[in-house]
Amino acid sequence: EVQHVSSEVLNLLRASRSPGDSAESSADDSSKDRDPFKGEDVHVHFPAGGIPKDGPSAGVAVLLCLASLLLSRPMRSDTAVTGEITLRGHVLPVGGIRDKVLAAHRAGLRHVLLPFGNQRHVKDDVPASAVGEIELHFVKHIDEALAWAFADNVKPLTPVESTAGASSDAPGFGSLSRL
Repeated sequence: EVQHVSSEVLNLLRASRSPGDSAESSADDSSKDRDPFKGEDVHVHFPAGGIPKDGPSAGVAVLLCLASLLLSRPMRSDTAVTGEITLRGHVLPVGGIRDKVLAAHRAGLRHVLLPFGNQRHVKDDVPASAVGEIELHFVKHIDEALAWAFADNVKPLTPVESTAGASSDAPGFGSLSRL
């Protein structure tokens, strides 16, 4: 089946790829072993560019995927994840909790990581039958999400002063190589 991709998405993908190509082609042999994120902040932004989305609820999931890639370690595959992340690593509540928990339940997942601030939504909106068959884990900070996703030998990320010129009230998080 052929899917239609809008020109906005193609332009977005081309623009996203160019800096990576430049960095890769200009890297010399001495920089290949260097931690590319040491002393750097990483900011992931999903512009409107033809990609429909409804809110920031993929923040924790994106962070865990990036951590998995950077660490070359798989994260737990039995867990669904949702939550918005602040610049300081706090996990904020998101909408659609009922549908997300029920979708995880239907998919046969055993665990769901949810923002701590969504506990009331689970109690009020999610059928007890689904809650009884799936383990819900409420997190307040990305450290807790990282610990769950990579269950063994995980050291928490601690805020460090930003080296990318961000304001002092918006620290980045240190290199994931500490995990």
